Amino acid sequence: MLSFIYKKINEKDFVLDAKNIDIFSEELEHLLSNAPLQHEDLLKLRLLTETVLINWMMSVDEGSKVSFQIYKFMGRTHLELAMDGEAINPLETLDDFDMPTQFAEMMQSFQSDIGITPVYSYSHGSNIVKFKLPEKELSPLAKTGMAVALSIGTYAVCSLLPGEWAKFISKEIFEPTFSMFMGLMSMLAAVMVFASLVSSTVGMGDRKLLNKYGRGVFLYYQLMNFGFTAVAIVVCSLLFGIVSGNSVFNAALLVEVYKIILAIIPNNIIKPFLDGNTLQLLFMGIAFGCFLLTYKDETESLIKTIYQFNFTITKLLTVVCNKMHYAVYLSLSMMLLNGSLSKIVSAVNIIFLFAGITATLTLLSIVWISWKCKYKAWQLLKDFLPVGLTGLTTASSMATLPIINEICSSKYKVNPKFMNFAVPMSLILGKASLGVNLSVIGLYFVKLYGLEVSITQLVSLCVMITLMCSAAPPVPGGGIIVLTMVF
Repeated sequence: MLSFIYKKINEKDFVLDAKNIDIFSEELEHLLSNAPLQHEDLLKLRLLTETVLINWMMSVDEGSKVSFQIYKFMGRTHLELAMDGEAINPLETLDDFDMPTQFAEMMQSFQSDIGITPVYSYSHGSNIVKFKLPEKELSPLAKTGMAVALSIGTYAVCSLLPGEWAKFISKEIFEPTFSMFMGLMSMLAAVMVFASLVSSTVGMGDRKLLNKYGRGVFLYYQLMNFGFTAVAIVVCSLLFGIVSGNSVFNAALLVEVYKIILAIIPNNIIKPFLDGNTLQLLFMGIAFGCFLLTYKDETESLIKTIYQFNFTITKLLTVVCNKMHYAVYLSLSMMLLNGSLSKIVSAVNIIFLFAGITATLTLLSIVWISWKCKYKAWQLLKDFLPVGLTGLTTASSMATLPIINEICSSKYKVNPKFMNFAVPMSLILGKASLGVNLSVIGLYFVKLYGLEVSITQLVSLCVMITLMCSAAPPVPGGGIIVLTMVF
């Protein structure tokens, strides 16, 4: 217990000169190699500490000594530099000794990037500078697991209260808070989709490269949506026994499909953002990006503004998504307190059918990708499991964006140019599981009402659901919007 409260890792004294500062800096990197810092952030920390020591060295007599120690306090790593003598604050002398202002600004930028702000104090004749290193971030899987455990604990505690109290907590506290989280997600989703598509389209830098990547990504996800939907329709048709021998041509369905295709081009530039119409946002984003790419020399300042705007929106969305485990906790708690979970369990046959088809097709897709890309299937499944759990518990594919980007960049070293284009596209177009969902629910109700469908109707339904997969907004409840159109 005491070792958790305070544990000394290393302690050393050295004479303050240029040679020893270099030795200290290299030793510091080695000692903090297991700290929760990216390599580039560790290099920034080295530069910050070197700046502190250099400022001290330029202010004191030759032969002065500095002591440093690394310790853990309450599980968090601390770095402390100390020098005896008169008070000299090295954090306020960045502009002295003819040091450029830009360098001082760079130091401040480093501090904000790595989340470390050095603190100076003077006590008992000693100058002390402390660095408090960031805490180790829990993995998305660990956060989700904690959210599930806490929701079960909340249900257990609330079950001891009078029934009205549980309903009150769920309706008046949990529900508004959950709506706030999802509202933040919905607010940023449409803007983020558009800005990301524009910036990533321009970021390709070449129309030929854009055509190559864009066509491939679009066809891949449409084929996947169609394949998942087709398999689900065939399986449900055989299990439910709803296929009739009549092959009646249903022009109404084809007309609806045609209208959906025409509606991709908006008649109002603002309405797609208000409605969250992803197909229209897809068209507008790529079209505007292609225009800027064609005239990039004349629109250079606008392109920079869009890059900055996309960066800002992405950072905001990342902040919101990093707190999504709270939304998971609220969502599961509400389901347990409202008895919704028992209602879901009552439809266990349909749930198992949907889950079985989706899981089987997903596993086959992973096996195919692992064979195609020379990765281990088990490793792919393990790495992307947090993505599936986050999407499942938040009911939002947009919530998975930061996790996908992190996995693709850090573990699989995906080309940023391609990743920044393909990932937002995947959130818009890649909704194969929604195709299975719509197929299972739609054909279940056909069986429930004792109806029959022809082969032609099933084909038309498959095409329509494939288009609906792309039309559904990547926010909670997006599937419900298109479900009514399927019916």
